[in-house]
Amino acid sequence: MEILKKYWKMFLPIILLLIVFLFFVLFFSIPRIEYKYDANQELYRVTKVYGDSATYKIKDSGKKGEVGIIGPRAFYKKNLKKIIFKNSENIDTIERLAFSECRSLENIDISHVKYFERNCFSYCKKLKVEELNAIAIGASAFYGCESIENIIFNTGLVSIGSYAFSKTKIEVIELPNTVKDIYNDAFSDMGNLKEIKVYSAGLSYDSRIYLNSLENVNVTYLYN
Repeated sequence: MEILKKYWKMFLPIILLLIVFLFFVLFFSIPRIEYKYDANQELYRVTKVYGDSATYKIKDSGKKGEVGIIGPRAFYKKNLKKIIFKNSENIDTIERLAFSECRSLENIDISHVKYFERNCFSYCKKLKVEELNAIAIGASAFYGCESIENIIFNTGLVSIGSYAFSKTKIEVIELPNTVKDIYNDAFSDMGNLKEIKVYSAGLSYDSRIYLNSLENVNVTYLYN
């Protein structure tokens, strides 16, 4: 006891440092999601994700409104396999690099998302997508998603960015009559791609030039 009384002042800073260290380790390692209210859009966005869980559950609303945006780099390089939305219909936008390089991600409902920003799912090698109701698909949005083999593009899609579907395994692409812009290399390095069906009305001149430049792909122009 005498020794403890004599040296406690010496060990106190070390003990405090250990406590602070453990606090920060726990703070950043416990799986949880941080939300922030966006007053301009009157909704919440996922801004940061802590921990490295295989599954995360995203709530549907907060005190002021719905959760509608997955923010930039929110899940970047996480080892997650599954995202659960309490209400996936609320998710309007997935911002740049949000899920980029989440190589184990398989299960996420993005069928209601309107805006996919650049690289939002790039290199998600196990991701499977069956249907999109997007308005705009940004550059490299699904680049390197090797498990994507077939997608239904519903009416409302306006633009597809450069390299958006590069290195996917889609064989046939049928685009709705709302598409106006298909940027260069949107469908580059797609070894399985055999046919693209697209409506000519409203399609930009540059989009036509790009589609006509594709080798070993049958481009069919449809008419309303």
